Amino acid sequence: MVRKKILLPLLNICFVGQISSADDNLIIFPQRVGEISAQLGEDKLATIYGKNNLTREILLEDDGRSRCATILFRGTQRELSIFWRDDSSDYDSTPPSQAQEKCAANGHYRKPERIDITLGADRKPSAWRTVEGVFVGISLLSLEKINGAPVEFEVSESCGNGGILSWRGGSLEKSHKLFSDSRISFNPEDVEVARKRDVVSSTDLSDSVKSGMFLDRISFYLLPATE
Repeated sequence: MVRKKILLPLLNICFVGQISSADDNLIIFPQRVGEISAQLGEDKLATIYGKNNLTREILLEDDGRSRCATILFRGTQRELSIFWRDDSSDYDSTPPSQAQEKCAANGHYRKPERIDITLGADRKPSAWRTVEGVFVGISLLSLEKINGAPVEFEVSESCGNGGILSWRGGSLEKSHKLFSDSRISFNPEDVEVARKRDVVSSTDLSDSVKSGMFLDRISFYLLPATE
């Protein structure tokens, strides 16, 4: 998935270092990623991770909507995007320059809604990891081994190319239900011989092919304290 990004500086002060909680890279579905939970506002996020490690960007969603997101650790293996429940601004009905200004001028958000972690162009693996050892950038072969069962994914562009559809009852089945979106990146020629319908199972592919396919996105909604 390709997203249009417009980089906006948020704040620029020294990094707050030597805080143990800032080194927590664990993903616990659906409660938190590191210290980021549904109760952690942007001001507290800046206190934990350092305000100079936060930027705001206008991101283009899959449905074509533009949203303002807070990007943490941009350009590093800890990069992720945070979308906010308390951002009700309409960025699509205004010119791009005004949308950028609106995104930058909004006050500190207080209610994280969704976390997106995507594989960068350099394909370096994400530092954020689940308790099972799953991370963005893991190969399909390794993902299948952790799951202990086949992984099925979509190969139809009209229906979400690469989207994981089933863990076939494996150990990741429960966690998968909490992902709003998790995707496998692949070269079309790698799955063409195995394509029977619009879905391919990892059991249809050789280990060498699976080693060249990667989990390239995890996206999920944080569970608010009231839910």
